[in-house]
Amino acid sequence: MIIEIDDAGVGCPIGGIVIAAKKGDRFIHKVCPIIYFRNDEKRNGLKDKVRDLVEELLNDLGFEPEKDLIKICQGDIFSSARKWLEEKGYKYESGQIRSRL
Repeated sequence: MIIEIDDAGVGCPIGGIVIAAKKGDRFIHKVCPIIYFRNDEKRNGLKDKVRDLVEELLNDLGFEPEKDLIKICQGDIFSSARKWLEEKGYKYESGQIRSRL
């Protein structure tokens, strides 16, 4: 099955950013708090926080590494998440997400 992962709000993070995932008909999301945009110290941890949220989303969706393909947004915000997916040996593709997600 395909799992899609994308973000919303990175260009103008008023109340944080949303990291969302979809597997089949199931849609879930997590919010990365605005605190990660308020100062340089927190901003340095932003991509790692997004990686953690991606891991949580995958767990919540019942990710099955041997069966599922992850399609993840190509944006820089996901650079740490893509590195983590690669290290784990998970099947993924990076690109634009053009679905209803």
